[in-house]
Amino acid sequence: MKVQPPQTPSELLEQLRALFPGFEEESKEGHASERLNFHAMLMDFRPFYGRHVQEFSEKQLKTLAGIVNVATESAGALANAFDTCFFERMGPQTKALRSFLNARGKDLSRGRRS
Repeated sequence: MKVQPPQTPSELLEQLRALFPGFEEESKEGHASERLNFHAMLMDFRPFYGRHVQEFSEKQLKTLAGIVNVATESAGALANAFDTCFFERMGPQTKALRSFLNARGKDLSRGRRS
């Protein structure tokens, strides 16, 4: 089953909250619901991911990678947000996700930008 990319920032927020239940509470406390753009969503999600990546199941990582993969198939705002607000600032924590990423996602996770 192919993952459908979120078309709006609120769809991304819904997907992340559904996939990572602990993020729902953190995103309510933070500014995610107030600053609805892809960049803000991923800036709010990045610290949560970094703190909890070792706790995520393979299914959660595969699903997140599916979102990244469909996002990076185009050069839109969501792809840019994953590049600049998630991977660029994440560092080694992306290693757990890397094996599930497409070639473009793997490049971004390693800091290779084209």
